[in-house]
Amino acid sequence: MLWGWVGSFHVRPRLVMGCLALGMAGSVALAGLFTAAWPIAAIGLVSAVLSATAMSWHGILLPETARLAPPGSAGAVTGGVLSFGQIGAFLGPSAFAFLLRLTGGYGLGWVLCAVPALWLGVSLLRPRLAVGLAKLSRELRGSAGARGRALARVLSDRQVQSVAIFVKK
Repeated sequence: MLWGWVGSFHVRPRLVMGCLALGMAGSVALAGLFTAAWPIAAIGLVSAVLSATAMSWHGILLPETARLAPPGSAGAVTGGVLSFGQIGAFLGPSAFAFLLRLTGGYGLGWVLCAVPALWLGVSLLRPRLAVGLAKLSRELRGSAGARGRALARVLSDRQVQSVAIFVKK
């Protein structure tokens, strides 16, 4: 709930989700480096960051998903998002166990778990693709010539809006 409040009133939701993803990636990767030599305080700090990011994203993701969903389909879209999360919850432990058996340690499993979060964090913090597509479409419509107008029809506002659902804000 905290991240939803922050994303609703203080910081753009896209920025909050990007920072959460990078926090997840970093804390999960660090968890893969834990050894008996690590100080308890350091393990506690990494675990707190992991808890505050990997276990707390629902408060920002679900309201933002519902807000960006096409009118009348917020339930279906948020349900779809949660379904992908459940697929990860179902397959993740099996993949983790497989890597543990293969390597004899937990490190590789934790580090590989960080990769999707890192990719998502970087993707969310990059400039918006939809803004660039919309600008290109407007410029092509304004250009003289049949080729420009034909390409603008391919990049119609409708298509730009459907892309924007995934990359907006």
